[in-house]
Amino acid sequence: MKKNNNDEQIQILKNKLKKTEKLLKIEKEKNKQWRVLISEITEEINDHIKADEDSND
Repeated sequence: MKKNNNDEQIQILKNKLKKTEKLLKIEKEKNKQWRVLISEITEEINDHIKADEDSND
């Protein structure tokens, strides 16, 4: 009986681990998308700064 209970607990933990890994993968993808967006915005800001500096010359 005890072994059966342990097997159940192990299975529950494995399922939780799978869910956690899936959520982590989703969060990693969101993080990647944020980095890309921040990069694009930074690039656009730098372009505006450069254009502003060029117009002042």
